[in-house]
Amino acid sequence: MILTIPENGKPKGSSFTLNEGSRYSLKFTFQVSNNIVSGLKYINMVWQGHNLTVVGIDGSYLKPFTTNYVMLATGQTIDVLIEAKSISRGRYNRPSSLFLPETLPSYTDYDSATRFRKRLKSLASKEHPIDVPRNVTTRMYITASMDRINHADMDYTLLSSLNNISWVNPLTDVLQAYYRNLSGLYTSDFPDEPPYYFNFVADLGDTGTHPLQGTKLKILEYGEEVEIVFQSTNLLNASDEHSMYIHGHKFYVLGEGYGNFNSTTDPETYNLVDPPYLSTVSLPVKGWLTIRFKADNPGVWAMHCQEGRHLIWGMNTVLIVKNVGIGGSSVDDRSTVDGSNVDDDTSEDDSSSVGSRSTVGGSNVSGDTSGDVGSNVGS
Repeated sequence: MILTIPENGKPKGSSFTLNEGSRYSLKFTFQVSNNIVSGLKYINMVWQGHNLTVVGIDGSYLKPFTTNYVMLATGQTIDVLIEAKSISRGRYNRPSSLFLPETLPSYTDYDSATRFRKRLKSLASKEHPIDVPRNVTTRMYITASMDRINHADMDYTLLSSLNNISWVNPLTDVLQAYYRNLSGLYTSDFPDEPPYYFNFVADLGDTGTHPLQGTKLKILEYGEEVEIVFQSTNLLNASDEHSMYIHGHKFYVLGEGYGNFNSTTDPETYNLVDPPYLSTVSLPVKGWLTIRFKADNPGVWAMHCQEGRHLIWGMNTVLIVKNVGIGGSSVDDRSTVDGSNVDDDTSEDDSSSVGSRSTVGGSNVSGDTSGDVGSNVGS
């Protein structure tokens, strides 16, 4: 049975019977009405006295574990088993609108969320092997922020961003522009690290580090092994969980934590033995998250937060994975339209400071040894 979030209260929909001793496979999906609500993350057990055995997530097997609640990121799916303890009759009604059951953990119950996520482990067996990238060739440290840009009339526009870049959709889609080598529609200089370093998780108001709007993307050679550390920020005191998703690829989730990522000590906590293999992952509020994947699927792939408003406001970029030729090496077989190479086009780059390390408030984070962001993140 495939179930969306159950409706609490008096059931009016279809019914089904759970027979004692029988085991049932359920798939929960997290869907949001009209793509505008981003708060609901938890599902409690619908059937009193029954626990769930989690066996898979995003189409990948997990080491089974038992729980009485699950946590889902927006767009994520989870496979569970339920074994009926006694003959019971349950009802399920697909809700016509989003409803918040009274039994959900608090939205700020981050400990419950962390405990659940840390129980997600791949089977990592002979029958179900894993292949965690060990020879990382590209490292990225990406801040996910909610911010705004101010206007002359004292008004402002809310924006979201990755590494201080708020995505703008080009007039021609990126796939066509890249394949036909059309210039002036995007630039390939999406930064590997944020332009400003400060205490990302402090209680921050308007720091003045407003995002730049643009169409900046990252180009990867075929077969590159990529590590991305996502860092949540608390700009405008608006830190939120972000459901990060990469089209065309799945990735291993190596670790997560609260606070600023420390490039010296936090990698020592990575799970390289049996990390979960996901397509969507939840970046903790005021925290960090590390993923690795192999860029082995040629194409033009969006990487973004799946929360509807965050995506619309610009928390998005694009990864281009080059094509592969005979022998496994990257090739560039694009046709030329106007003789120019869009990879070298910087005519639309209005941010000469992007990619250079700057400081906010006059302090230099490179000399900070308090556990905030390390100076060698991109090394």
